[in-house]
Amino acid sequence: MIEADDMVAKIKAAVDARIDPDFVIMARTDALGVLGIDNAIERANRYREAGADLIFVEAPTTKEQMLRINREVAAPTKVIQLEGGKTPMLTVKELEEIGYNVVVYPISSLYAAAWAVKQAMEELMTKGTTANFMDRMIHFHEFNELMGLSNLRKKEISFYG
Repeated sequence: MIEADDMVAKIKAAVDARIDPDFVIMARTDALGVLGIDNAIERANRYREAGADLIFVEAPTTKEQMLRINREVAAPTKVIQLEGGKTPMLTVKELEEIGYNVVVYPISSLYAAAWAVKQAMEELMTKGTTANFMDRMIHFHEFNELMGLSNLRKKEISFYG
């Protein structure tokens, strides 16, 4: 974790370098787990004053901390929902009611895919086939459609003639 003054300088540099007004500068602090909530909130507000558009206080461990962050940080806030992480898993509606402006589920789909791969491989190992697992899979033609293969084939034809 860097010193707050160093982070403020980085944010100011990012703000000065911003060309696209739609480019969002998000500042993150990990101070909560190391220095406590008071320090994390103080840093978050300093980062907003430096020009950050969005604030991410990493890893609140209770709903009360989440409420306090949104009450005391004078900026739009972001939360991460990580299955098995430190932050309580709440519904998007609850997170909105607490005051969060952005919620990210950074690895949910990967965890779901890993679980499905594990289940399919267990089926193959125990039964020697995945034939009875097909109702839990996307099928060949559906997968090709999902990947946009027909559009790719059209481009190939137009390119190669």
